[in-house]
Amino acid sequence: MKITKRQLRRIIRETKNRLLTEYGNPPPSRRSNWYEFAKAMGFGILDLDEIAYDLGFADFYDMDISISPKSLASRDTGRFVTAVKDHSLRAEVMDGEEILATASGVLWPAPSAEEEAEQERKHQEGRPWEHN
Repeated sequence: MKITKRQLRRIIRETKNRLLTEYGNPPPSRRSNWYEFAKAMGFGILDLDEIAYDLGFADFYDMDISISPKSLASRDTGRFVTAVKDHSLRAEVMDGEEILATASGVLWPAPSAEEEAEQERKHQEGRPWEHN
């Protein structure tokens, strides 16, 4: 039995919607290279899967073990920004520089001197680095 591309896309879309309904869209593991980026952008694993497909990876896990967001963003800036914008409501209103800064682990906009001092104090106290 042959399946057309249109049928395959429909099956994938229906399966994705069913999974979202049943399980939600959980964030990646804290051990993931993509955890901080996903947290900052509001992505779940299914969103990251879609971005991975757009960027030529088999799935999110393939992308996760292959490359970090910072490396991927610097390797192919245009495709990276387009893929992120296509799969995030938050990114739709961001410009490319903001997305790239987020992928690089830079807070956007840059924190004030007071915010940096507060973050450094929390870090020295052994508390995790907190993004606002």
